[in-house]
Amino acid sequence: MRSLFDLPVLRPVLALAFNLLLVAIGIGAAFTLSVREYPDVDPPVVSVRTLYNGAPAEVVEREVTRIIEDNLSGIAGIRIIRSITRDESSVIIIELRTGTNLDAAAAEVRDKVAGARRDLPAAIEEPVVEKASADDDAVMYLTLRSDSLSTAELTDLAERRLVDPLGIVPGVAGVEIFGGRRYAMRIWLDQSALAARGLTPVDVANRLRAENLEIPAGRLETGRQELTLRALTRLGSVEDFAGLVLREGEATGDGRVRLGDVARVEIGVENYRSAFRAGGQEAIAIGILRRSDANALEVSSGVTQTAERLGGSLPAGVSLQLSYDEALFIRETLANVAWTLAITIGVIVLVIYLFLGSLRATLIPAVTIPASIIPALAVAAALGFSINVLTILAVILAIGFCVDDAVVILENIRRRQQQGEPILLAAVRATRQVGFAVFASSAALLSVILPLAFLQGNVGRLFAEFAIMLAATVVFSTMAALTLAPLLSARFFAGMQEDGRVARISLRAQDWLRDRYRGALRFLLGAPALVLLAGLLFAGAGVAAWMALPQELAPDEDRGSVIIIAEGPQGAAYSDTLASVERIEAALAPFMGEDGPAEEFLSIVSPGRSGAAIANRAIVILRLKPWGERDMSQAALVAELRGRLAAIPGVRAFAVAPPKLGQRRSGRQFRFAVAGTERERVREWGATMLAEAASIPGLVALDTSDKATKPQIEIRIDRDRAAGLGLDAATIGDTMGVLFGEREVTRWLDRGEEYEVILGAEPADRAAPGDIGTVHLRARNGELVPLSAVVELREVGTVQELRRVDRLAAVEIGANLAPGVTLGDAIDRAEAIAAESLPGEATLRWLGESLDLQETGQAVLVIFALVMVLTFLVLAAQFESFLHPLIVMTAAPLALAGGLLTLVLAGLTVNIYSQIGMVLLIGLVAKNGILLVEFANQLRDEGMEPAQAAEEAAALRLRPILMTTAASILGAVPLAVASGAGAESRSTIGLVIGGGLLLGTLLTLFVVPVAYALLARFTSAPGARAAELRRLEDAPPAAPQPAE
Repeated sequence: MRSLFDLPVLRPVLALAFNLLLVAIGIGAAFTLSVREYPDVDPPVVSVRTLYNGAPAEVVEREVTRIIEDNLSGIAGIRIIRSITRDESSVIIIELRTGTNLDAAAAEVRDKVAGARRDLPAAIEEPVVEKASADDDAVMYLTLRSDSLSTAELTDLAERRLVDPLGIVPGVAGVEIFGGRRYAMRIWLDQSALAARGLTPVDVANRLRAENLEIPAGRLETGRQELTLRALTRLGSVEDFAGLVLREGEATGDGRVRLGDVARVEIGVENYRSAFRAGGQEAIAIGILRRSDANALEVSSGVTQTAERLGGSLPAGVSLQLSYDEALFIRETLANVAWTLAITIGVIVLVIYLFLGSLRATLIPAVTIPASIIPALAVAAALGFSINVLTILAVILAIGFCVDDAVVILENIRRRQQQGEPILLAAVRATRQVGFAVFASSAALLSVILPLAFLQGNVGRLFAEFAIMLAATVVFSTMAALTLAPLLSARFFAGMQEDGRVARISLRAQDWLRDRYRGALRFLLGAPALVLLAGLLFAGAGVAAWMALPQELAPDEDRGSVIIIAEGPQGAAYSDTLASVERIEAALAPFMGEDGPAEEFLSIVSPGRSGAAIANRAIVILRLKPWGERDMSQAALVAELRGRLAAIPGVRAFAVAPPKLGQRRSGRQFRFAVAGTERERVREWGATMLAEAASIPGLVALDTSDKATKPQIEIRIDRDRAAGLGLDAATIGDTMGVLFGEREVTRWLDRGEEYEVILGAEPADRAAPGDIGTVHLRARNGELVPLSAVVELREVGTVQELRRVDRLAAVEIGANLAPGVTLGDAIDRAEAIAAESLPGEATLRWLGESLDLQETGQAVLVIFALVMVLTFLVLAAQFESFLHPLIVMTAAPLALAGGLLTLVLAGLTVNIYSQIGMVLLIGLVAKNGILLVEFANQLRDEGMEPAQAAEEAAALRLRPILMTTAASILGAVPLAVASGAGAESRSTIGLVIGGGLLLGTLLTLFVVPVAYALLARFTSAPGARAAELRRLEDAPPAAPQPAE
């Protein structure tokens, strides 16, 4: 009876053409795949930014943030809503679940915000909706410098000639100018001059609004033509503004009071409280913000090409340079991974050659590598995947799987040929003999791999492409092994009876090892308690290792830069922050130069998007030299800087690594929010958690968003006295806003661009709290009265920012982690503290990397359980037994223990990469167990007892098991010893697989046969039912009984 396994030998052209067709389809699909760092699973993020000049944080939250948040209800797919409200600014960040359409979500948010506009204050700037998080870091910084142009001139040049072309590059969410000084018409009011002429700041603001505007004037229709009318009513120069008549009356010259009589008018800048420094020199930076669904490599390429084109058209003496690009790390990582792939292929082919000792024999499994990997690219293209670090990593790990099945079939064919069978018969019978085991092991491996595609959380979704790419490669490798291996063996081994010299040496060594193994196994089969005890002890050591190992989301990768976050005292002025940044830059100087690890530093003083600057904060980006040109790693530099930065007076500065796993926001790793309905109670809970969290060892720079230390002057109105004078709160508020809020009152047109006209008091008139009382307002009788007559001043401390999470008042607490302290341990301690210290109505919400670890870590445990159940059921279906799968799976805890002990010995952690490696270990060792159990079952069908069948199967299958295991272990070595960009993650998974297979296989070779000998006696021979059915079919029919 012919079997499907016979087809490749009987119809070799069909089998070869089938594989070549799959390869051709894969090659064609490869050209359609995009290249990126990680799969496209960034959570869609939409943000809403609103500026309310002059308003304190409490007012902005009440009148802007909460109103917009309330209108955002009903948007589908929201994962979390966060808001940050500071003086004059509101930022709402809507993070959506992966898979939500970003464009549709942004459109819905715009509609919701537009619907809320009528409920918002008229004085706010129009809310801006962006397809990116408002606190995302820029992915690129272009530095614009000049020795001859001022910062304001550079800013104007950038806005007119650079921002728009860069903003239309595909994937760019926005372009921000850091350290920019945008032109503005500044009108500095002299309060004494105003009072002397009987004018108030509100009078000036109203006159500017009435006189500086452009009103459509209509058209003039004559008998034969139509003429458009344009009223030139705008003020166009400093002279025009200074000459604006405020009132008729006693003044110099023509008897009119003009703006120049009561104010200093000049072309200044909008914001004097921010700066950008490159290498210690003042410049401006153009920051590129990436859309949350964009490919960083494509954005980098597009921006770089556009910048090179624009740079050539800039004026002489102006340079545009790329100072920072996160895609540099991505390109370096992909190059390293591709090189690791090439090394792995070479190592595995060499291992196979050393075992087989024949180039012709080695060529057979080597051919299955491209026949497995290239067709898998067609699956990736069909599902919209990309070529990225994880899909290449999947291919690297799959190479060992690719050759495993072919090696098993090849080795069996060669063994039968050497026993005297003709090559065609050997090819057919050998494939029949092990074909089911190959199929069963691949099915078991798929049951291990595919559940990884269902990991939840943003980080878990990263591994969907990894799992599916790996599974596709396993499927195609099984097909290639079952078709190409017998086909090529029948052709290459024809007429080949004697082995070459290398083969003979290799076979003698393998025979010697097999004899020693058989002897040891025979002894241990007689002492099964000893083997089972050793296995239990080893598995117990693995459990102890799991309990002792620290947990984190992912290893810290050397991404080629360090980010320093600095914060001065609450209420610190911009000048103090700038001085602190200069001290930080001085502390970085020893790390620069030829011998230092760093290449350049970029400093952003008072960072903020679209004018929402934070005067007491700064960010310094330290760009490191290429990985091969420095001896100090990023982690070592962060540790070195920790003490130096802590010693800088007047500022709290700490160094952190850039975000990992494709995240877009740098900052503290350990972050959570305490939330509730009443802010005062939330502040109490936050204070409790902050105090208790200080006891968690290893937290560095523990901080809270709720620090009531920012100085604020409360202005309390005596309403009775104000009413008696005919003054109302609106007039008082308007006057204060004009003088001290630097309010934009109108716009100014210059060379086709509009700029703000900003009204405010002279800096000398607002330098002390006492200056507030000298402001004059017009009473009911027309006379001016000082503000001090109707208000009382009180200096208090307040918070710099107010936070909300999921529309609840929140206090955010965060910290960095000291070396040796992992995020998982810190989270466990914090949750225990919260359970003891917080009431039931309080909500603890993890944020950022901590949230990702919570979601992914819990999902991996579920996946482990699912993998074990699926593997058991698949094996039970294949073996038609519930006992044989238990025998096979005795190898799983041993391999997992090996992987965990390897982590302990290497000083590593349990993270997403090591967990993925341990899941794969289950499938890898299951393949070996299946080979042993399936061959032992065949021997039992031939009449052997379970113990004898176990010994014989283990001895005969030792060679292919060692060959495939050695190929997998040595194939993981290039990953384990990787260096350069992104090596930390690759080495983790390489060490887990290599160490787990090495330690696990050594015990598996003894535990599985012993378990088979003990348990198989309780089952009948696998072929017993089929034999009984054949006996009944072949038996002559019973003679009919005579009727009574």
